[in-house]
Amino acid sequence: MIALSSSDHYAYANMKGDDVLAHAPPLMHTMLRVADMERTLAFYCGRLGMTVQTDRTDPDGYRNVFVGPGLEFGCRPGVTLDPRSTGFDDIAFEVADVATACDQLRASGVKIVREVKAAASGALIAIVEDPDGYRIELIQPKR
Repeated sequence: MIALSSSDHYAYANMKGDDVLAHAPPLMHTMLRVADMERTLAFYCGRLGMTVQTDRTDPDGYRNVFVGPGLEFGCRPGVTLDPRSTGFDDIAFEVADVATACDQLRASGVKIVREVKAAASGALIAIVEDPDGYRIELIQPKR
């Protein structure tokens, strides 16, 4: 994965005027609305190995959790979700061995939406589904 160094973040944060739009801003996080926070955390933390960084609940019951590399979940009790209605497509994670990752996830009950196949870039890609129906792309880069 490509990671910006702290100096890159500092340089971006200190850009002024026309410079601000001359470079792509660093991605801070992606936020997904979920129907069941515990089920979501069991998937992302239990099966994908991420860790909870922040977990807070507002007085109205809205729960907000940050995990892993810039991934945020929001859950409002009693709200029904359809992840396909938002235009969202997938989240992609780099893995060292996509076939092994799929085997392990399948064995733990995760739905494999698309089996491993080679992309035009030479990377190996598979797609799995999280408990709310969001697609997760697993990518093994060409080495």
